[in-house]
Amino acid sequence: MNMFNLIQTVGMVVVPFLPLFTAITKIVESLNLTRKNAKYNERICNALLDRVEIIQHAVKSLLRKHKENAENFREQNYYHAWVRLIDVLTNIEKFAKDVTQQAGLQKYSNTNVLQQAFDRNIKEFESVCTELQFKIALYSEKQRAIENKQVLEDINNLEKAMSDINDEIKETKSSDHTVAVKSIASPGQKF
Repeated sequence: MNMFNLIQTVGMVVVPFLPLFTAITKIVESLNLTRKNAKYNERICNALLDRVEIIQHAVKSLLRKHKENAENFREQNYYHAWVRLIDVLTNIEKFAKDVTQQAGLQKYSNTNVLQQAFDRNIKEFESVCTELQFKIALYSEKQRAIENKQVLEDINNLEKAMSDINDEIKETKSSDHTVAVKSIASPGQKF
């Protein structure tokens, strides 16, 4: 086999991965737009975006160094791990869209459910990154603590906002009830 055929063969092993790499770029673009349009939980969205952008950087590096990684690209399990990564990133993208807009937030009955969903997405992300040997995408304990603090700030703000909304709803119902009772009462009756 001459050198040209060898180079061509090495380059060809990357071809099945190209749609997956393109999907990652689209997810990063979508998450950037989601963050830009966020009405709520911007810190959560930033934490997710930071992670996904690390993957985008890893893809660029893999493409530059595809010859050194040719064996990985030939492995079926490696391809399946990339497919799983796309599934995880798609779930992260959907979660980010949900938690940054009021309509999507209704899926999370309380802030504990929101925290659990965030943690589940991060755990799945880190699991597939470990499988793909993306050590750079795994946060240290210190980084994770900083991220958790930021996420908790968003969740606490959201919890306060939900409580305020519930209080307003109760007040509205109470005043509606009072108005209804007054309209039913006789004109001379006092309350």
